[in-house]
Amino acid sequence: MKKYSYELKLKIVKEKEEGYGDRYLAKKYKVSRTSVKAWYNQYRYLGEEVLKEYKENPTYTEEFKHYVLKYRQENNLSYIQTAQIFKIKHTSTIRKWQDKINRLGYTGLNETITEEKNPGEEIMSKKKNKLTQEEIEKLKEELEYLRAENLYLKKLKALIQGKNQKTEKKQ
Repeated sequence: MKKYSYELKLKIVKEKEEGYGDRYLAKKYKVSRTSVKAWYNQYRYLGEEVLKEYKENPTYTEEFKHYVLKYRQENNLSYIQTAQIFKIKHTSTIRKWQDKINRLGYTGLNETITEEKNPGEEIMSKKKNKLTQEEIEKLKEELEYLRAENLYLKKLKALIQGKNQKTEKKQ
């Protein structure tokens, strides 16, 4: 991921405040529109300080995460409002915590928990997202099996419906 200077981010944000659009600024400074939007929103909600480069991503304790989510729920706040209050740079951080709790319960925020993945998901999550020929063949076989199973179930359903219709006619 490309790092941009604090000065450049601030310059872009200030120009956006003057009324320039995301597309124009992204093209002018050769950055993504997503970055322009993110920097502007972060600046707007959390102030100028948030545009400064961090040496490393902040880490939060499990207790802090629980507190933030509980506070958000009790006060019926959006992710943006919650991020503002707790000075969390990315609203997606809070959303990810919430998703973990929704999927895994309150123990889901514990970093030591390993989540179960689908076999296909595991293959696709490789760094380069490139599949080996063996993996492609395995997926093709699985797809063929699932198609056959689907066809079988459709025929079974049709047979059952046909049998039910015949018994209804007899009655």
